[in-house]
Amino acid sequence: MDKHEEITSRIWDFVEDIASPDEKAAVQQHLDTDPEWQRIFREVKEMQQLLVQEPELPSLRFTKNVMEEITRQQIAPAAQSYINKRIIWAIGIFLGTIISAALAYGFGQMNWKDNSAPVKEFKPLAKLDNIDVSNIFNDNLVNGFLLLNIVLGLFFLDRFLANKRRKHQSGGV
Repeated sequence: MDKHEEITSRIWDFVEDIASPDEKAAVQQHLDTDPEWQRIFREVKEMQQLLVQEPELPSLRFTKNVMEEITRQQIAPAAQSYINKRIIWAIGIFLGTIISAALAYGFGQMNWKDNSAPVKEFKPLAKLDNIDVSNIFNDNLVNGFLLLNIVLGLFFLDRFLANKRRKHQSGGV
């Protein structure tokens, strides 16, 4: 640390009243005799005054001028004006058709007459070339996948209807 930084540090401790009594006496003696210490002391006091002062707030007219300038600017149009509603409807119909087809397929795969399902034996794979994927992709797995898709579709339908209801309650079109 050079001499100027050391003097500044000691003066800050003196000004902030965190120096020991011996240190305060030494700094006061330097302030009484040394012009460099007096100059640094004035700088520290000015800096302390600047730090203590509250910043000036802009006038109310300034705020009003800024707001008026913002209203003169072209604001981006609302999403309703540039989103084609036919595309949204087409996507909704497409997803509805997929969900309906998945439901029809799932109900078509159910065995409505026999409630007992045969228990399949677990057979460990002896060789990798004899893999039977019918045990992996059985009717239960397909039905579970379809059920998951239906639940997700109903979730998205709920979100869509909730957004529509919220928009209607807020007075939007």
